[in-house]
Amino acid sequence: PHRLVFTWISDGTQQQRTLVTIELREHSSGCELTLTHEQLPDASSVERHEKGWGQILLKLAHHLI
Repeated sequence: PHRLVFTWISDGTQQQRTLVTIELREHSSGCELTLTHEQLPDASSVERHEKGWGQILLKLAHHLI
């Protein structure tokens, strides 16, 4: 599979159900990962999740490279 879609509920989403999509695509230097987190309740939540996902993906990249 090239796409993983799941719901995400946490204190950070004010216990509201949100949708996370992770897509993997072949790229000339390996692969490209795109993460989309939708249906977040407000701008503050979007900002916190962008920062959090960014940190997680940087750690993942560090282990894979």
